[in-house]
Amino acid sequence: MVKEINLSYTPVAGIGDFVLVHVGFAISMIDADVANQILQDLDELEVTEPE
Repeated sequence: MVKEINLSYTPVAGIGDFVLVHVGFAISMIDADVANQILQDLDELEVTEPE
């Protein structure tokens, strides 16, 4: 999933990084392993948008 977000609160984040987003703002960076587990869990719950 690709969306345009505001990185003002996470200025170190860049393309390819995983971030926690709330109302269009990246509010923290997330470790890739943790992010992938979250995405897998959401997919199993069928709450993610189709690609």
